[in-house]
Amino acid sequence: MIWLSWRQLRTEILIVLVVLLGMAALFIPTGLRMRDDYRERQLDACLTAPSAQCDLAIDQFEETFATVIGLTDWFAVLPILFGTLIAAPFVLELERRSYRLAWTQSITRQRWTVIKLGTIVVGALVSSALLALLLSWWRTPLASIHGRLEPGAFQIEGIALAIYGLFSAALVVAFGTVLRRTVPTIVIAAVVFIAIRVVIETWLRPYYQAAKTGDESTLSTILQTAWLLQQQTNIDGTVIIDYHPDDRFWRFQLIESAIFLAISTVLITFSAFWILRQVD
Repeated sequence: MIWLSWRQLRTEILIVLVVLLGMAALFIPTGLRMRDDYRERQLDACLTAPSAQCDLAIDQFEETFATVIGLTDWFAVLPILFGTLIAAPFVLELERRSYRLAWTQSITRQRWTVIKLGTIVVGALVSSALLALLLSWWRTPLASIHGRLEPGAFQIEGIALAIYGLFSAALVVAFGTVLRRTVPTIVIAAVVFIAIRVVIETWLRPYYQAAKTGDESTLSTILQTAWLLQQQTNIDGTVIIDYHPDDRFWRFQLIESAIFLAISTVLITFSAFWILRQVD
């Protein structure tokens, strides 16, 4: 049954592998070149002792890789793609009612449900984790310059990216279990995924920990890699900034991963309950 479940996903897994291999073919060579260029320009020294010349060197470094850097903004949608690809065959099976054949072949409803959902969970996590490893490795020089807490960077690095993939798959499974219609399920799951991500990024993430406040003139090095929330100018011209320092990255990653993991667990549990009690 386990081998059969993986065989039923072979087309979707092949698509995911092709996407990952294509990204690796692009990002591994450019990642190596970025590291070489970073060392040649001695940007490490620039980050500890900023100057006009260093600012120019950083601008030139980023301009060299501007095209590839611009592409990374689009990869925030890949967890939706991976999760949907892995979970869609399950919904299609419910839509076609082909699961009934398995239930008449000495395979219990409980075993079928556990193996199917377990395969989806593992597939979504592994595929998204590989994506996270590749992008996190590639972005290391940029993380040194700009940090990893800014929303555009946060969403494509660390363990949270792997959990986003699981969350996407869990949404498809949950809506698919109830609707048993593949296309409407995928559309609704994608919309809900984006909506929840936006709500958490906008309304929750800034408050995972109390923001720090400081004078821009005395925090220039720290603010370069920090997530800047808001700023205000006092009467005397001093600029006061609320920010999260970059060293909070892993704490925020763990918090956000726990939130999405909890939601995903609820969705998967609901789906299992619905299959065992409502699907005939």
